[in-house]
Amino acid sequence: MIMVDLALLQTVSYIAGAIGVCVAAIYYILNLRVQQTNMKNTLETRQAQLFMNLYQHTYSADFGESMAVVLNKGVKDYADYVAMMEDPQRVKPYVVWGMWLEGQGVLVREGLISVRMVSELVGGMILMWWNVYSPYILRYRQEGHNPRHFIEGEYLCKRVAEYCIEHPELEIAVPDSVRY
Repeated sequence: MIMVDLALLQTVSYIAGAIGVCVAAIYYILNLRVQQTNMKNTLETRQAQLFMNLYQHTYSADFGESMAVVLNKGVKDYADYVAMMEDPQRVKPYVVWGMWLEGQGVLVREGLISVRMVSELVGGMILMWWNVYSPYILRYRQEGHNPRHFIEGEYLCKRVAEYCIEHPELEIAVPDSVRY
């Protein structure tokens, strides 16, 4: 009788140990899921904050003035584009607009902000800019002035064009010169 009780006690202890391991594993898995959800929420919050910073910047006076100059084609031809790039006063709006585009391109490339957000906010303006300035920008690179001149802006434009083509409901016209 003592042998049976000892065997039963040993079996119960193994079962208790196994149940303990199962409970620990379930707790660990549930804890991981909670952490993943928290991380996802934190990422979404940070992306929203980043987007709002970008959004607010597009409505600053300096940016608005720069955008108006750039999008109203403040250059006549390639020679005028080069002259503008060399004139510190005249180039200022292009630097403000260009650095904003470059920054957006890097953020999209790195996955820190979605191309959807940028497309819906200023997709049409980005496509209009590239449609007007791409011949000058590409030639400026070719002639050795700066091989990375607006390279991230070009990347951004390509991604915005792809997105707008995939989402015609946005009703953003993609010029033929921008289609890749």
